[in-house]
Amino acid sequence: MTSWTAQQEQQEEEEGNQTLIREAKRFHRFLKDFFPALDRFPRTSSWQGMVKASLLLLGSYFQATEENEAVGDVLRSLTSLDSLGLEIQVRQFKEILTEALEEKTLPHGSFQRGGVCVSDLMPARGLSFRAVFIPGLVERSFPASPRQDPLLLDPERQAMNQDLKEKGHVPLKRSRFAEEKLLFTLALGAAREKLILSYPRLDPSTGRERIPSFFLLRVGEALCGETVDYSRLERIPQYGRVPLSRLAPEDSAEAVDEGEFDLSQVGKALRTRDRREVSYFRKAFPFFKRAEKLARRRWGFQTFTEYDGCLNSARAHKVLRERFALSAQVLSATKLETYAACPFNYFLGEVLGLRPLPSPEEIRRIQPLERGTMVHEILSLFYQASTRKYPGPLRPENLEEYRKILEEAALKSFAAAEEQGWTGYPLLWEIDRQSILEDLRAFLEKEAQAEEGMSPALFEVRFGHGSRGSPNEAAGEPISLALEDGTAFSFRGRMDRVDFSPAGDSLRVIDYKTGKLQGEEDGFCGGTTLQLPLYLMAACRIWKEADLEKSWAEYCSVSRKGNFARIHFHGDRWGEKEGNLKKILETISRGIREGTFFPFREENRDCGYCDFKNICEHGVDVLFEKKKKDPRAAAFLEMREIP
Repeated sequence: MTSWTAQQEQQEEEEGNQTLIREAKRFHRFLKDFFPALDRFPRTSSWQGMVKASLLLLGSYFQATEENEAVGDVLRSLTSLDSLGLEIQVRQFKEILTEALEEKTLPHGSFQRGGVCVSDLMPARGLSFRAVFIPGLVERSFPASPRQDPLLLDPERQAMNQDLKEKGHVPLKRSRFAEEKLLFTLALGAAREKLILSYPRLDPSTGRERIPSFFLLRVGEALCGETVDYSRLERIPQYGRVPLSRLAPEDSAEAVDEGEFDLSQVGKALRTRDRREVSYFRKAFPFFKRAEKLARRRWGFQTFTEYDGCLNSARAHKVLRERFALSAQVLSATKLETYAACPFNYFLGEVLGLRPLPSPEEIRRIQPLERGTMVHEILSLFYQASTRKYPGPLRPENLEEYRKILEEAALKSFAAAEEQGWTGYPLLWEIDRQSILEDLRAFLEKEAQAEEGMSPALFEVRFGHGSRGSPNEAAGEPISLALEDGTAFSFRGRMDRVDFSPAGDSLRVIDYKTGKLQGEEDGFCGGTTLQLPLYLMAACRIWKEADLEKSWAEYCSVSRKGNFARIHFHGDRWGEKEGNLKKILETISRGIREGTFFPFREENRDCGYCDFKNICEHGVDVLFEKKKKDPRAAAFLEMREIP
């Protein structure tokens, strides 16, 4: 591999930069003059008239090239809107044309026609270039992670290939790596004089570090003649680290659009500490003053402010006490767990009442929430039918009969899901049906082998919902728990299953989970797992013959994904555990009354499933670390330390 001299490199780079700047400025001038020129058109006209006048303006600024013809194609495509039979106003024409231009992808260059050729690797295979740049070489991107085709698995493809023989061949998905390896080899060979391989060190959306593709390791080994791992990659002689480029040029005269000009002015104001450089922002951007105040209050203070979710006004505190005090509500465990996990999430959902908009996309396969609902329904139907026929614990000798009862219950639930439109594409739904049945069959086998001696008795039992009319309503009145200061909290909920010992002196509350379990044995996990202790307390209040010290509640995984694990919360040493429970309740209640709703994110907690993840600013964990010594966070942090 040969390389250019440093002087040649610098000269060509400067020439290329100047060309790009000239083209960008010319296009910027075109847009700057083009839209005001449209304002001189007649107030209303046909689409064809507007487009014709716009094409005349376009021709006065640009020569006829492939790239500029693409802009003309966008304009000409708008003439079809004349079929609506309505005259168009200039303002509407500008808005629609702007959207159409933003959606259009213009070519970035053409092979052997001057300029830079920007292409995917596949169409560029077999071609030759003086210099080749291959960016984005990170794991799971290139090479991509191999995935099966859900509609046609590799074993099925192999069977088809055996039948086709000489008539054709269906490629296997697992052979994709070999294809990408060959494609990468061809791309390397396309460079005649210079080859640059690069990868981004950080993910721009999350800020997390990216792992370079192991293709880069193989290139490093070829250059060094020895084994190269990720730790040694940066030490090979040909490796160079490129720092982040400036967001905008230092000289605002070199800006190619309004955004770059504004950023350039911001940079100048920071360097000179002269706010006059950005004084026009207040007039140019209506919300700039509010945004400036938000940034200053959020990032410029070592304590939590109202822009961090901590409400300070007396009026806000009055509203919180009168309308959102926990002692005046009938609570669910989930509501309390939400605050303990992230007070800001609680504020958005429970105080402001925000809800995510339903997604209008087509349902391709059943979603996790609907899948969980279906599994709960199947197990409820199964146990109700099986306990009528075979009272007591599940027994191994009855497994064949249990499977038949399970399949009957599943068919009813599957039919109901299909009627409600949960299931998505038929083939994917068939795969999901089989997966659910296999999970539940394996779960029943483990249940039949258990030796606790507890008999399933009640299913989908509700308490605290105000009515005893339903056979599944164990207690109409909520279950209450009073603190030492006399403040009482009321609870309601639904128990998936309640088992009793043969003597009836102990019970077990089971809560089914279809995913991986979260929590620890006999733990509160800082208030994020309150369902088991609250349900155990409620069950022993309702069925008073059961001894709390001998009873327990448990999360029970009913899937192979969760490895059928169980997490228990026992009633022994209840006095100590009840003390922790009351402390958690008191902390959450006081935090809501006092308007303490800062965002909180643990290192091991994934916010990907949060309904409000797009509202949170990036870096909330950095903000909390900066302000966690604020006295308002002390009680919350102390609660989070409760095991």
